[in-house]
Amino acid sequence: METAQQLLLTTDLQIQEIARRCGYTDQHYFSYCFKKYSGTSPVALRRARAAGEVHA
Repeated sequence: METAQQLLLTTDLQIQEIARRCGYTDQHYFSYCFKKYSGTSPVALRRARAAGEVHA
């Protein structure tokens, strides 16, 4: 999940591609696991990065 977080913050890869690179075949399950791990969804993390609230 740390790798996924770094990819979300430092690349413009689609969430589906990040999920694949982290070994998940189902993007929705990846998003569920990511939110459980980090407390925020992948989309919310990307939005926070775009708003300048989070730095890599």
